[in-house]
Parts: sequence; C-alpha cells; structure tokens
Amino acid sequence: MARGKRYRRSASECLALADIVSNPSDRAMLVAMAARWHDLAERALEASSYQPSSKAHQERRAHLRVVSGSRPVRPSSASK
Repeated sequence: MARGKRYRRSASECLALADIVSNPSDRAMLVAMAARWHDLAERALEASSYQPSSKAHQERRAHLRVVSGSRPVRPSSASK
C-alpha cells in the first residue's frame, strides 16, 4: 500500500504544479502526468487486495480528462 500512497502523492504534486504554471501546454502535460500517477496508484492498491470504488475512480478520471482536455500526451519530435 505504500507504493499506492507514493503514486497518489506524485499525482497531487503534478496537480499542484499545474495550478501554478502559466504555459497551457505545460499545464496540460502536468495534468496528464497526474492522471497516469493516479492510474498507477489505483493499480497498486488493487494489487495489494484493496478494492477502491470503481465509481469513484471513474469520477476522478473523468475530472482529470475534463481538466486536461482529454488529449493524449505524445513525446515531442525533438526528443527523438
């Protein structure tokens, strides 16, 4: 369960940073990162036999999709 807590903390940190950055592209990337950390946290908790409410999970994911504009995050061509 400690892993799930670390992942949730990482998600919270990404969202906190998203609140203070001014660049919309950076904000969208941070929100997308938070969504991924959240998914990892849910998986870690499920793997440790804790079963979170799937309705609550779907509501959180829907909120993150709305905030991020539901665009998939792709690496830039500059990183290749």
